[in-house]
Amino acid sequence: MTEALEEIMDYRERFVNFLKSYQDRKEAYKYRDAIAQAASQGKTSLVIDFDDLISFDPDLAHDLKERPMELLPKFNSAIHDVMRVENMMYAAKVKGFRARIRKLDEVVPLRSLKSTHMGKLIMVEGIITRASAVKQLLRSAVFMCPRCGEKMIIEQTGNILMPPPQCTNEACARKGFFRLIPEESTFVDWQLISVQERPEELPPGQLPRTVEAMLQGDIVDLSRPGDRISMVGILQAKQEFTSKGFRLATFSSGVDVNYLEVAERGAEEVAISQEDEKAILSLASDPNVVEKIRNSIAPSIYAYDDIKEAVAYQLAGGVTKNLPDIKIRGDINILLVGDPGCLVADERVILGDGRIAKIGALGKYHLEPLGIQVQTGQGCRRALATTFHVYRDQPVIEVITESGKSVKGTYNHPLLVVYAENGRMKREWRRLDELKVGDRLAVVNDFKCTKTAYVSTGFQPVVRNGPKPRIHKKLPKKLTPDLAAFLGYMLGSGWVSKDGSSFGFDVAETDGEVVAQLLSIAKETFGIDCPAIPEVVKKERGVRLHSFHFDDGDLAANLSFLAEKRVPDLILQSGNKVVASFLKWLYEADGCTPDNGRGKRAISLKSKEIELLRDVQLILLRFGIHSRIAGDALLIRGGEDIIRFKRCIGFASNRKREALENLAKDAESSKRSRRHRSERVVAILKGGRADVYDIEVPDGNRFVVNGIISHNTAKSQLLQYVSKIAPRGVYTSGKGSTAAGLTATVIRDKNTGEYFLEAGALVISDKGIACIDEIDKMRPEDRSAIHEAMEQQSYHPSFELEFADGKAARIGEFVDSLFDRHRDRKVNGVDCEILPVKDLGFELVTTDFKRQFAARVDRVSRHKAPPRFVKISYSNGRSAVVTPEHPVFVIAEGGGIATVCAEKVNMGALVPGNACCPIRIEAVEVLPNDGELKSDYAYDVTVEPTHNFIWNGIVMHNTISIAKAGIVVQLNARSSILAAANPSFGRYVPERSISENINDLPVTILSRFDLIFPLRDKPDEVRDRNMTEHILKLHQGISIAKESIIDPILLKKYLYYVRKNSRPILTEAASKEIEKFFLEMRAKGESPDSPVPITMRQLEAVIRLSEARAKLALKKEVTVEDVLPAVRLMKGFLFQFGIDKTTGKPDIDMVMVGHPKSQGDMMSRLFEIFIQMEKENEGRPIKKDAFINRAEMENIDSKFVERMIHEWSQQGVLYEPRPGELKKA
Repeated sequence: MTEALEEIMDYRERFVNFLKSYQDRKEAYKYRDAIAQAASQGKTSLVIDFDDLISFDPDLAHDLKERPMELLPKFNSAIHDVMRVENMMYAAKVKGFRARIRKLDEVVPLRSLKSTHMGKLIMVEGIITRASAVKQLLRSAVFMCPRCGEKMIIEQTGNILMPPPQCTNEACARKGFFRLIPEESTFVDWQLISVQERPEELPPGQLPRTVEAMLQGDIVDLSRPGDRISMVGILQAKQEFTSKGFRLATFSSGVDVNYLEVAERGAEEVAISQEDEKAILSLASDPNVVEKIRNSIAPSIYAYDDIKEAVAYQLAGGVTKNLPDIKIRGDINILLVGDPGCLVADERVILGDGRIAKIGALGKYHLEPLGIQVQTGQGCRRALATTFHVYRDQPVIEVITESGKSVKGTYNHPLLVVYAENGRMKREWRRLDELKVGDRLAVVNDFKCTKTAYVSTGFQPVVRNGPKPRIHKKLPKKLTPDLAAFLGYMLGSGWVSKDGSSFGFDVAETDGEVVAQLLSIAKETFGIDCPAIPEVVKKERGVRLHSFHFDDGDLAANLSFLAEKRVPDLILQSGNKVVASFLKWLYEADGCTPDNGRGKRAISLKSKEIELLRDVQLILLRFGIHSRIAGDALLIRGGEDIIRFKRCIGFASNRKREALENLAKDAESSKRSRRHRSERVVAILKGGRADVYDIEVPDGNRFVVNGIISHNTAKSQLLQYVSKIAPRGVYTSGKGSTAAGLTATVIRDKNTGEYFLEAGALVISDKGIACIDEIDKMRPEDRSAIHEAMEQQSYHPSFELEFADGKAARIGEFVDSLFDRHRDRKVNGVDCEILPVKDLGFELVTTDFKRQFAARVDRVSRHKAPPRFVKISYSNGRSAVVTPEHPVFVIAEGGGIATVCAEKVNMGALVPGNACCPIRIEAVEVLPNDGELKSDYAYDVTVEPTHNFIWNGIVMHNTISIAKAGIVVQLNARSSILAAANPSFGRYVPERSISENINDLPVTILSRFDLIFPLRDKPDEVRDRNMTEHILKLHQGISIAKESIIDPILLKKYLYYVRKNSRPILTEAASKEIEKFFLEMRAKGESPDSPVPITMRQLEAVIRLSEARAKLALKKEVTVEDVLPAVRLMKGFLFQFGIDKTTGKPDIDMVMVGHPKSQGDMMSRLFEIFIQMEKENEGRPIKKDAFINRAEMENIDSKFVERMIHEWSQQGVLYEPRPGELKKA
């Protein structure tokens, strides 16, 4: 027997010995008994606890971890050997058994997976974010020779089918094609999943890491996206290829999973020791615990106490009630409406060491941690910029000062205004849209730069395709004063060819000495040989010029940034010595010293590029030199400024130096020391829309931009902090960080073509808090995902679809036929199947309630049918059979559109039609899923992004997301939502309704939030002084601050403990207090014409908030003490957003419908006027002007009439048969 075979037998025997001999604490033969019972249970694998193997044979356990590819097959064979002894017939039937190893002795974090783990048995934990459909993987293939009929068995080890090289029949020995016989081959179930880091393990500011994992056998389909899992497997490398199929030297990694375990629902994820529990109970006994928790939420953000208190309640959550016929949620949803307060990308920020950086280049992604020092405009004071913000496509405005300085940003971005009052100078922050011409802005008159080291140029040789010639010259690695001088002259009087192959510069004939200096610099810096001075080849503005031309692709390519005609970033990042050299030669190229008498003397820099002049204007402040832009020139006129320019910068040529000397002498005799601390606003311009950026500076909330003192905002900081302290918190943007967005989606892998179900943020944060920034920017298909998930919202198979091309089909037959034809696309959910069909071109007629249009069917689905259906009959003679939870569009009070579950819709309710007249529901009947209606499936189609289609003149609801296909419900999307939105007009306008301020967010979503807060960053001097003192106390560790703030680690554990263990019950006194509040509010709307001031939804919210406050103190009962703060928050919400701005009356329709009842009444009256006029005109079109005049006689404003005509025309209610005439559609 060979040594290798002996080793194989040795390991196999050691595994057999373990299986036969290992005894648990009860002295039972744990694995031998399990193998004996496998036949009766139909098992094909055996779960091995790794701790058992360690205790029995530590060396064997170690070898298994280090060499799993070699030893796992031996372990499998060992199980088969023992099975043959215990049950020979079952062993012969199953043939292959698997050893599945559970719980290794260490967990490897996903982001710690390295090449050292390749080929090793590892254990990782995470969240499944993506899962493919289950497929069958060929393992033992049977091939037949088409010539002699010989059958050959070929074991398959990879994912590529491997046929036999030739026929095994020696008499035949044929090579070529061999037919696969699937029915005689052996397959194993196969599935691919993606596993992502858990949110609570994610380092601050980092994107989550993901690894692909392959499942085989009896562990497929045990988990689904959103599940938290622990898996053991072998880390393997996978070859990567270029787009053209060439192999790369890099490999991607994946896990070949051996064992997978899904964490129990609600399993403890925050470890709480006995000491932790003592600290938690001690904190709960503090009578001020709620206030302490409030103060501990984002302590670096000053004020906003009501918002922090509401967020504290949200972190605790209310009490979920599962009643026999209904489930009442305990999750609390909060929306913050905050102005973004940002600047466009090019605005120049002065860093702490005096370097200058464009704000858009300070970070790469939203909420990226920074740790960059910035100057604050308070002498030598510095502060730390902690976080980078990005907001896309925002309205912007530009403010220009008397010296030509400019700030361009969002309407609400604050700048520091200086003004006189009662003989004293005062300062206050004002938003850009609140500034007016004549206001004075605080500016800096100089700033220090401590940077001395030369920065790296980053110059690289040009990568060439093919054997093209290269001129070998020096590429400087550092930006020296000589290189800066050359760049300065090139920026002023040089050029770089568009194709990047050559460059050159021009020199005036009178400046021959400059030529020598430039060519000397070029030789020393680039190794360019000095050419002979060319003859005068051109004239500009009457000046004879020498023109120098250099053919060098490497140098030209690396100097191409000069074509932008801006001060290069390399210069902005350099120290004063380099900057002074750059400015000297830039002024030598394009500067002059006109002296037209006292008051008209100046040092001038000419350029048609105003942003170049502003760049130079800012870096001159490093030397304390003030300048002013006049037309296409930057002028230095002050006597002190001229002298500083001569001392710090100067000119290169004798001619210009002499002129500067004379200018400086004149300035010396009349200089006055005048420092510019403020500048007058001379122009305010609208700037369209742009991506904007911000930096958070918690210590002082200010920084210097373009020489002007600027304020910063911190809207997203609160969301980010909450996501960190919530036991299950996820921070994301409205667009989502993956293709799944907020909920889930079916996607196709670009490499394999596989269809996957991918989970989004709401699924990953199940039973936690999803912090969604810029919720107004979310994908259309995610919008309704904020709604509570509802199961089985589908149609009976007999429902007839009407396609845009005029054809019709029963939904059941249509969907079934698609599943039959496209089996490879099917994605399995729980009790449902989904099929993406967008590319197949099926279209239905849909509406956004403004107009009708054809839209493609995005996907179809079929679901396990419920035990009963609901039949709804309409006044147009049609009827539809749907599932009980199916949402039905109805016209709410005031004219808005709402949805109601089919089994709860009322007879007589009006539903929207595709004509102006609504259709009435005549009957609602519940029918059992039996007899003629009997069906195993219910069906649905999805039309994005409207989530509806037109059927027989009625607007019907359809699947609004994967959630409504039965997926997200089963994926556990049960999160509280803390969201932030930006106003649609760039700033929040209190005079408008909440839906008008955020018109990108439908009222159907707005109405789902329990509380909405405006977060307007309108700074003032007193508040900012208090804020600064507050932050300084936190940094200094003053005892008062320490006593009022809970350590974040303890707070996270406390909140987890609260959510898990507290379920307080309302006392009778608390119930009466809530009832009192509700009835007092309802009493304000008792008269027939009064709007409804509050609904049951707000009542339930008050109950949730009251319960949450009691939970925060770990109380067993909800008392009046808990109700009063909840009522105060709700009143604040209602008085802020639930008031009709026209009448001043409370009107919850402002939130629930999007406009007040008074406007809804006006819309109804206006439509009655139109109908009446049409009758008077015997059905003929009516004149538009006549309609407006009649409405004005009824005291309806003409602008409102014109707006409604436009909306009704968009919705298809009205149309214009001829210009100026209107007719009902």
